[in-house]
Amino acid sequence: SKEGILQALGIARFQRLVQASRIPVLAIGGIDLDRAVCLQTSDCAGIALIRAVFQAENPAVNAAKIVQTLQVSC
Repeated sequence: SKEGILQALGIARFQRLVQASRIPVLAIGGIDLDRAVCLQTSDCAGIALIRAVFQAENPAVNAAKIVQTLQVSC
């Protein structure tokens, strides 16, 4: 939800970070549905899709679509 604060790690670097960390790691910032699907295999503790949900014309419908897509891709 904030612009220009940190540079994106990319999915491969994020996965390495998750694997190396002894504490839970969350994926936050600039994550759309396609990236969320890719991040599901990273074993991260959670994925925040704030912009993906709230910038949609109908956030409730979009949130339901995201949940359904992520459940199917597990």
